Amino acid sequence: MSNRCNLCIPCCGRCTCPRGATGPTGRQGVTGPRGATGLRGPTGIRGITGPRGITGPTGLRGITGPTGPQGITGPTGLRGITGPTGPQGITGPTGLRGITGPTGPQGITGPTGASAIIPFASGGPVELVTVLGGATNTGALLGFGSSFPGVNVALGTISLGVTVSDFAFVAPRTGNITSLAGFFSATVGVTLLSPVQIRLTLYTAPAGSNTFTPVGTPLLLTPPLGVIVVGTTASGISAEAIPVTAGDKILLVADSDTLGVSLASTVTGYLSAGITFN
Repeated sequence: MSNRCNLCIPCCGRCTCPRGATGPTGRQGVTGPRGATGLRGPTGIRGITGPRGITGPTGLRGITGPTGPQGITGPTGLRGITGPTGPQGITGPTGLRGITGPTGPQGITGPTGASAIIPFASGGPVELVTVLGGATNTGALLGFGSSFPGVNVALGTISLGVTVSDFAFVAPRTGNITSLAGFFSATVGVTLLSPVQIRLTLYTAPAGSNTFTPVGTPLLLTPPLGVIVVGTTASGISAEAIPVTAGDKILLVADSDTLGVSLASTVTGYLSAGITFN
């Protein structure tokens, strides 16, 4: 057949005539039946994970559930190191005083003490006077912070009465005087023709008597005094063994000893002394 037909009919596919204008699309034909599903192809490569989305708002808190049963108590742990002691708190107010309890029974009487010391002191200065021949030498009775001067010591005994005050004390128990100590301090200066020594002598009287006799060994204070100035001192201590019965009265007398020389003298000063009573 000639490629150039009088009537162009595109039936052979070889027509070379000019193509006419395309006509309008015809109606879609009825869809044919679906063909059989082909075989599933292989899974493709996993794509890149996308960005995390925005966190949504927190939801409402749910209702608290009931408390579960208490579990078994575990073993006690090791005791920790004790911490430092804290500061002491403020002391509280004193409580009310309780009722006094009954008096307990009296205890057993303890043993008698070893000794007691009995002190003497003249208080003010005293004058110790000697005269020629010594017949009226006078001394002083020593008490506990006071004294009585002008007592005649040449008679051997001293009797208390209107003219001689009582400076004796009473022994409360039987015992022994074991020592005598004394001290003198001059308050008036004087130069004597011959030295004298201050003498302390103990006298005792039985209960019910006012007549005292010298006992023991007189204590002569040293050094002997010849040139005396204010503040000159003499002192001494001697052992004694003078038995005393409970109720006996004891008197301490001070005078001056001219050491065998007939001498008129006056020595003035303070006197103090002490005895040990066992």
